[in-house]
Amino acid sequence: MRGVLLNFGCRLIEMMSRPDTLAQVRTVIAASAKFPQLGRAFYQAGPCFGASRLSDYMRRMNEEGVLRIADIDRAAWQFLDLCQAGTFKPLLFCMVDELSAGEIEAGVRAAVEVFMAAYGAPAVAD
Repeated sequence: MRGVLLNFGCRLIEMMSRPDTLAQVRTVIAASAKFPQLGRAFYQAGPCFGASRLSDYMRRMNEEGVLRIADIDRAAWQFLDLCQAGTFKPLLFCMVDELSAGEIEAGVRAAVEVFMAAYGAPAVAD
């Protein structure tokens, strides 16, 4: 479980950290007030799509007893936010130019540990 989440989270942050992805996010944010359908479409195709797939996986792990989650959709969003903590916003607002693979892994590893402490079944969380 930890390995799957670590791999998923690292790949997510690596993708979100690409200059072209950052440029798209900045553009959509800037245009969304005037063109709300653009923001909605981007949100549905990106964050919502990823959260839905992650929810499906977490639902299976919940059924197998690996996780103990009452609100799976909320937990998926929490994990996504945990992965971004301290990394994505500094990139988005040009506080840093890039993230190293080590920085990404360290951030996601911390996210996995917090997530598993909150939602892992006792035998898995320890």
